[in-house]
Amino acid sequence: MPKGTHGEPNAPPSEWLYSNAAPPDPELSQMQQVLEAQLKRLSVLNSLIRILPIPKLLDEHTELEESIASYKTVLHPNRRIPAEILHHIFLSCMPEDHFPFLKSTDPPLVFTQVCRSWRAVALNMGELW
Repeated sequence: MPKGTHGEPNAPPSEWLYSNAAPPDPELSQMQQVLEAQLKRLSVLNSLIRILPIPKLLDEHTELEESIASYKTVLHPNRRIPAEILHHIFLSCMPEDHFPFLKSTDPPLVFTQVCRSWRAVALNMGELW
């Protein structure tokens, strides 16, 4: 992982950032620790910037906010929803009298447009079609 000004990684590895898969537990734990450290650093930076808003601190603040957003994306719980739970969620979102091919923004078609894993679950659910 690339390092920031104070030694912390700037962003999670792109393999996780550009995927909807959840990282394995060891990496997940490491990323959570990095996120916590970055949040603490952001708090310190906010205090420093209130006192002395110099460009270098402002730049670091911007980079840190971007990195934090990336880590939050990778660590979001939606990435770890089991297929069985998605199955139940999808079924509960279906109207009683659905005509699935009217609009692409209606269930079940919309489920297939979120990400690969949701698409796979939706397409394998005969009850939706």
